[in-house]
Amino acid sequence: MLPQSAEAHNSLGYVLLLSGEMDAAIAELRSATRLKPTFAQAHANLSNALLQKGNTAEAIREAREAVKLAPSNSDAYRALGRSLNAAHDVPGAVAAISKGVELIQTRRSFTTI
Repeated sequence: MLPQSAEAHNSLGYVLLLSGEMDAAIAELRSATRLKPTFAQAHANLSNALLQKGNTAEAIREAREAVKLAPSNSDAYRALGRSLNAAHDVPGAVAAISKGVELIQTRRSFTTI
């Protein structure tokens, strides 16, 4: 793997996340966000991994960063909604998930034209 490639660290982190290896996933995803702080998808993936480890407050911070960096990324809103729900902020979670769904529907309507 290229040690200075944020994309490679994000990809490996995502695979580790899916396989349930949260500590390793978090380490890789932190490397990705450190190498490329503007990499919204890495922040969203890190949020999901942190949430799986039970670190809800940090998961929310990472998800909010992802939304800030990529306000048209439905994955960022999904990560925010899941983390807010874990923090028992149901209205915030519903708003974030609703925005993510809206973005997906908008994207689909453009692909059917």
